[in-house]
Amino acid sequence: MTPRKGYYKDLTGRKFGLWTVLSFHKKEPGKHSVWLCQCQCGTVRPVVQPNLVGEGGSCGCNCGNWMTPLRKGWIENGIGYLPLTRDQVAMVSPHRVEELSQWHWQAAVFNGKFYAHRWAMDENGNRYRLHLARYILGMPRSDRREADHIDNDATLDNRDENLRPVTRHQSMWNKKVRKDSRTGVKGVFLNGAKTGAIYSSKISCEGVRVALGSSYTLEEGARKYAEASHELHGKFGRTE
Repeated sequence: MTPRKGYYKDLTGRKFGLWTVLSFHKKEPGKHSVWLCQCQCGTVRPVVQPNLVGEGGSCGCNCGNWMTPLRKGWIENGIGYLPLTRDQVAMVSPHRVEELSQWHWQAAVFNGKFYAHRWAMDENGNRYRLHLARYILGMPRSDRREADHIDNDATLDNRDENLRPVTRHQSMWNKKVRKDSRTGVKGVFLNGAKTGAIYSSKISCEGVRVALGSSYTLEEGARKYAEASHELHGKFGRTE
């Protein structure tokens, strides 16, 4: 199939980054034209025209950073490392270093923490952000679960043993106490009722908020939450 003359410019044979345009693919009404392209690595894929003309790039094997020399990962003291942008480094399991080093990985900040990701393209040629943790866990975009770091403070620790797929609720159970907490203890709040008790404990499970009762000491309130978290949240619970 070839584009009609005067409809848009024929890009067949042109190069954009690591892409070479092979032929016209399709044009949907009201949308951009799509071209069948071949990446330098051999991958053949439809690519939306703005992604070619505007940015160039690749199929994801080089993360689109085709003008930047690829920085390889390394292994040290039994731990694999991947260099990221922003002078950050991600930890990975040693057996994954060689595979992961074929792409450029970047550091992005979410909620004040660094996470590793790269830019990839789907089967329609659209770019999307692929998080390192999801890639390691083998989670496709259709998987609605989240990639959770067991050590929630170490978001750049992407070793196999620190990653697990979780539901949205399970991810929230693994969060630390909120910074605006008036008690500094997860699940424990100042008691507004005139009962004489100073604190009240509450916990959420699958969207349902459960009251655990009032306490006269912070330690007692923390204990109630910890016991409930162990019972309701299991291995996904965090009490600090």
